[in-house]
Amino acid sequence: MYDVEIKMIQKNKQEQVTNVRVGLRKVEFVKSPFHFMINDAPVYMKGASQIPMDYYPDRMMNDKEVEWLIDSAIASNFNIIRVWGGGMYMTDKFYEYADE
Repeated sequence: MYDVEIKMIQKNKQEQVTNVRVGLRKVEFVKSPFHFMINDAPVYMKGASQIPMDYYPDRMMNDKEVEWLIDSAIASNFNIIRVWGGGMYMTDKFYEYADE
């Protein structure tokens, strides 16, 4: 993971600064046999689909549940979690913890 500072400058005046953590890598999809190449190394995806943990978004997931979900995936030797695209988005904490 890398810490990156992004500055928006307009007419020689700094308007906004954002700090983010990013993982830089080369990703290639290989169809046969189905796998990905990450930084030129083959990686076979092992994981599960994540669906909303509650129907009501306000009580869907707190930080403790996020950590439990990601830690459980790690303990199961998963290297991917597919997030269900049904209109409920995961918290930023979920993606930040997953990136680590």
